[in-house]
This record gives sequence, structure tokens and C-alpha cells, in this order.
Amino acid sequence: MEKLIHQIPVAYDDVYDIRLVNGNLLYVAKRDGKQFAVCDGKEHGPYDGVWDLRLIDGKLLYGAERDGKRFAVCDGKEHEQYDLVWNLRLIDGKLLYGAERDGKWFVVYGGKEHGLYHEVDDSFNIQLVNGTLLYVAE
Repeated sequence: MEKLIHQIPVAYDDVYDIRLVNGNLLYVAKRDGKQFAVCDGKEHGPYDGVWDLRLIDGKLLYGAERDGKRFAVCDGKEHEQYDLVWNLRLIDGKLLYGAERDGKWFVVYGGKEHGLYHEVDDSFNIQLVNGTLLYVAE
């Protein structure tokens, strides 16, 4: 016998990246050309794009784009805008990710930009090891 756990409203043009995390239904929804990050039916947005949607320690975390700028969104708070953001995660309760603006690359941890590089290797996961940020950059 099937049991309905969650139901996605039909009010969307498209729904994708659907996942169930600790009983919470996460997905990206599209309506009228805009995208929304949705957690248990609560919409966040609208945005021009949403990616890397996840739930970590009860906090909704994802990347979003609006008006050509990209940024991390954690627990409803939109962070600094960049041309590119990637590798979003929470480490010790602080947001950690890579970012690029005007051809300069950064690692952002806890709201603080580290470095001003020509490139940060996005194939290597940015890490925090014994309180020290670990990443490859030039």
C-alpha cells in the first residue's frame, strides 16, 4: 500500500531537483519564468536561477541568481553577490564557498573574503582543516 508523504502543488510550470532530506521535501520550482527554492511547501525567491539546493543542520542552503549576479542563500539570508559562486557548504556553522567577481577569485568563509586570486581550483573541494582553510589557488 502506498503512503503519500508529501504533495507538490500543480501551480508550477516545472519542478526538478526533488529530494527528501530527513523527512523534508526540497525541490526547485519554476513559475512564469522565475525559479523558487522550496522546502516543505515554503517558497524562497523568486530568482532567475536556483542550484545546489540542500538542507544542512536544519538550514536551507542553495545558490541563486538574480539580474546576472549569483549569490549564496543560507537560512533565508542572501549573501554577497558575485559573478559566480560554487561549492556551497556549512562548516562549523559558517557558510563556506568559492566566488569570482570581475575576474578575481575568492574563498568566502563566515562572510569574510579570503584572497584575491587569478583562479581558485573548483575541482578541489575547499576545506577547513584544524581551523585553517585549505584550497588550491593561483
